[in-house]
Amino acid sequence: RSAAAAEMPGAAAVKTPLRPMPGQSFAQGFTQPVFSEESPGAGQRAAAPHSPLGSGGLGSGPLSGLDGTVLYLRELPKKISEDTVCQLFSRYGVVTAVNILYAKDKPDLMQGYVTMDTRDNAQRAKDALQDREVDNVPLWIEWAKGTPPQGIDTPTNKEDSCRHMNVQIPSEERRRRIIDCLAKYVAQEGHALEQIVMEREAPDGDFRFLFQHDSPDNIYYRWRTFAFSQGDNFKAWRTETFRICEGGAWWRPPHCEVVPEKKRSTNFSSAPLAKPAAPPPATAATAVTAAAAAAATASAGPLANSQQAGGSGVPTIPSTWTQAEIEEERERQRLEEKATQERQKRDRDKKGIAGGKRLSDPDWDRLEQILRGVTSTRASILEAMAFCLDKCENAIEIAECITESLTIVETDISLKLARFAIVSDVLHNTTSSKPSAWAYRREFEKSLPDVLEHMNISFSRLESRIQADKAREQVLRILRVWEDWGLFSPQFVRGLEASLVVGVKRLRSLAAAGDTSREPQWLAPKLADWRKQHFSQLEKMCRTRGLRSSTSHIEPTKDMTVEEARREWLGGRLVCFELNL
Repeated sequence: RSAAAAEMPGAAAVKTPLRPMPGQSFAQGFTQPVFSEESPGAGQRAAAPHSPLGSGGLGSGPLSGLDGTVLYLRELPKKISEDTVCQLFSRYGVVTAVNILYAKDKPDLMQGYVTMDTRDNAQRAKDALQDREVDNVPLWIEWAKGTPPQGIDTPTNKEDSCRHMNVQIPSEERRRRIIDCLAKYVAQEGHALEQIVMEREAPDGDFRFLFQHDSPDNIYYRWRTFAFSQGDNFKAWRTETFRICEGGAWWRPPHCEVVPEKKRSTNFSSAPLAKPAAPPPATAATAVTAAAAAAATASAGPLANSQQAGGSGVPTIPSTWTQAEIEEERERQRLEEKATQERQKRDRDKKGIAGGKRLSDPDWDRLEQILRGVTSTRASILEAMAFCLDKCENAIEIAECITESLTIVETDISLKLARFAIVSDVLHNTTSSKPSAWAYRREFEKSLPDVLEHMNISFSRLESRIQADKAREQVLRILRVWEDWGLFSPQFVRGLEASLVVGVKRLRSLAAAGDTSREPQWLAPKLADWRKQHFSQLEKMCRTRGLRSSTSHIEPTKDMTVEEARREWLGGRLVCFELNL
């Protein structure tokens, strides 16, 4: 039996159990944590960075419908869990609280309240999940009125004589690392791992805290295991007093000091900013004109800037687009932003691998200056390449910054081509004797499919077809050189060329418009086969073919489940590859 669950036998179960750790059964009593009102922010645990629970624990903190982020689920299946509801709504934003209650008028059904992080995400979830069937029960979603009822009483609501467990961090650094490491693995693999360690280790050895129940180290270990299972990490954890199960002890975590990282701007879409010119004297006429322009820009939405972009080298939104096409582009931009966040999350905190160190603030500023001011001259590209090779220990972060600068559709084409030349020079020198230089090839291999796909979109929006063809030919020459160098396999390079030349289009949208150019007869057997496979198999196929393969940002629609949407998204890229052969 896990030491972290030692206090649980005999405790009354809270109505809906939380997901147990791997290898742990619900019978052992893992339930929604209850939070004390003794400390500020009672009922809302301060979420650790990157915690899946967002800014509060599930179903435990007080919910409020006053801010317009709480949804009321009128009918739910009787056997539904709060985890299921959380997973359903988390596709549309961060779920900060879930509370499930028995329906008063229908004993065979449940009711629930879901709190999202923002009003916009709550509205998106409401629109997407309205009438969606869950265990043959259609969801009836409304905005919550007032404060939803609470499912758990706090110690101030009833007489509570439970003891308090004050968690203390071990003073010896080595002992703390041993406890943290074991707690992390037990949280992932389950209490069976703890039992194996107890069978193999001596009671007076490095793992003696497992045998000394309620000792300070044992209390710290039990808290650490539970904290890891709830999404906390080594550096940051939640500090509010809580209890693991109803009737159990109250736990007081140790103080956590987290130094917030400096927020770094990664908008590399423009060259170095020039000093703004002094505005002309304001007059009544200019004031009216400025007000009208501001109103027009606000009504145009997020695409207004790209539509009004000046210069022949800046991609613009075609004036012939319909409103439906503009709305589809807005949705694409939103999903691309989510994909960028997922990619940055994947590349964060990789200190243990080559190129995983973080850039210092001066180095970051220098990188930003280089990417904003780079030109197509040899000296400018050489300077950027030398900086990247001098900072090989920061390869992951540098590669991510260059990738993001290349995936902004509105960037001037000449600036984008100069940045792509930096990538080529860096890849050419990945075989140098510089430590960790090879990490650049590993990182760019992951991100180049995104870059080439965005380049196709940028080139297609150029007003000058001659300029677009010239820029496309320059990139193709670089890709052929990479193949001659042996940087990537021929199949991988063919995929990059397909993303650039053919481009990716949504098959479902084309079919709805009566366009079958992307589904020729000779490709029908392959399309039928792809649509039968699981999307994870299609991800592997796209990865080896130099196509985008990460689908973590894809969301379900009213017509498709998330798996069908991912399969359709990957199928469009495989069709693009086949049409380029």
